[in-house]
Amino acid sequence: MSRPVARFSRSSQYAWLALCATAGALFSAWVGLSSPLCFVPGALFVLSAGALLCVWARPSIDIYETHFALGRRTIAWSEIASVDHLGWMVPLIVRMTTTRGERRLIVFPGSRDAGIDLLNWLRRMPRAATIDGTTYREFWGEPTRVVSRTEQKETALPTPRLLLPEDEREVERLYQRLKSVGHLESRDSKDQ
Repeated sequence: MSRPVARFSRSSQYAWLALCATAGALFSAWVGLSSPLCFVPGALFVLSAGALLCVWARPSIDIYETHFALGRRTIAWSEIASVDHLGWMVPLIVRMTTTRGERRLIVFPGSRDAGIDLLNWLRRMPRAATIDGTTYREFWGEPTRVVSRTEQKETALPTPRLLLPEDEREVERLYQRLKSVGHLESRDSKDQ
């Protein structure tokens, strides 16, 4: 088997957060001995710790040229029919549909930067898939039709996409702020 091009491992932050939630549950139980109402936050801490441990227990994701491996399960890039980002970046949650109609929810418990990198890999590699409801070519801004030399009219090809939609929104927000305020830095009242 070939070596992975990229490997995405879970972040230890989820284990630490689960440990803190467990400590909160134990403290709430101890306080609950004198005030029974404190068992309610204790139960919420237990639920939080359980959810964090379930997310943290997800396997690492290995990216190969022909497929990706989610723990022991491998899915070929050619088998992926759609990739839909569900909006969560930490943890990253992506829904994939295969050509056989099988739906797969991928949860990656990593940092935001690792999640962005993984999402880019999951969007870039399956060339036959639709990405967030658009075709691969439209999403990445590749030309959909090339005009032959025999045709005399010129057709404008779409410009390649340089930024993802969420990055475009951030750039637009910063531009509007720069336009209205005149600078991006916040000034301290002591410096003036």
